[in-house]
Amino acid sequence: MIAQTKVIIGHADQYAKDNCGDGILPLPTWRTRKEAVAHERQQQKQMSSGLIGVRSCLEAGSSYRARYYAATGYPQLQNYQTRCNHLYFYFDDPELGFMNIRLQTWFPYHIQVCLNGREWLRRSLEQEGISRSKTTSSSISATTKRRSSFSTGNLMFDSPNG
Repeated sequence: MIAQTKVIIGHADQYAKDNCGDGILPLPTWRTRKEAVAHERQQQKQMSSGLIGVRSCLEAGSSYRARYYAATGYPQLQNYQTRCNHLYFYFDDPELGFMNIRLQTWFPYHIQVCLNGREWLRRSLEQEGISRSKTTSSSISATTKRRSSFSTGNLMFDSPNG
């Protein structure tokens, strides 16, 4: 597993160098607001889309170990909590918006993909030519001169003007 972890980190570092100019950059603590760091880099480098950067951070994670159980007569895998390195890949996609991928670099290599639904919705509305104003953190009012409704996927947004 150690060899596989080295391969994953090596490929991630090369991917970062090839796509944004820097390798993996470490974060000093898990308490760092990672998304804010990525947005700051995006503004400094004036990046409009693509890979913003890859960060690493030592955080809690889960793994497995083999333990012998006398009752069964053979070893069994047991889940346990540990601390291991995680890689954060930050992207700004023209269609999906700001997003990140969190990859645990130790077996079982958990991966988490985070998309900002509000950002995706905003970009989708703008592409359709629909003006919008954010009224609260949980609702969006959409209006258009050309259409009374806008449909994307399974979501339907009705114009307040009918």
